[in-house]
Amino acid sequence: MKHYSGLDVSLKETFISIIDEKGKIVKEGVVASESSAIAEFLLGQNKKYESIGIESGQLSISMCKELRNLGLPVTCVDARHMAAALSARINKNDKNDARGIAQMMRVGLFKEVLVKSDEACQVKIILGSRRQLIRCREQIAGTIRGLLKIYGIKVNQRLSSANFALKVQEMVNNLDEISQTSIESLVHSLEIIEESIRKLDKMLSEQSKKR
Repeated sequence: MKHYSGLDVSLKETFISIIDEKGKIVKEGVVASESSAIAEFLLGQNKKYESIGIESGQLSISMCKELRNLGLPVTCVDARHMAAALSARINKNDKNDARGIAQMMRVGLFKEVLVKSDEACQVKIILGSRRQLIRCREQIAGTIRGLLKIYGIKVNQRLSSANFALKVQEMVNNLDEISQTSIESLVHSLEIIEESIRKLDKMLSEQSKKR
């Protein structure tokens, strides 16, 4: 007999529902949101799974890959599409969501989401890191401009990042030691961020050459 399973994953726990081809609940349980724990529960039932559904989310990429490597037929399904399908269910909770996902897998009412490759995940991490560094750079530069205005010093808005650091360094030379040291600390942070952005840009360039 064919069996289907739905996984309702949260950060700490995952509710698992297993049903047969007629839609009858066979086994349910809660385990830690770790691939090893989920696999142990599913494989421990000695069932032949036709399909196992997990909603797209932060943990879904790694879980799908790890569970597939353990021989489980896991499908990542679109969370928004599944949420719309489950919204009509009474008493919405983790248990019922897992049951609903299992039923949707059984009847084929789901929208599969492609699990990103390791290379795609690497690019996403690089881009996310670079984006955050650029935000930090802009925030620190804005803070420096604001602090210098206390002394009536205005920094040209059109300066490049490299020229900005040099210009600020010149401007603070005549300030008191405390103010100079404080602002120089911020300038040093900018230089470190710039170096990090250059490293990420190089990594992106190398990744693009591989494609």
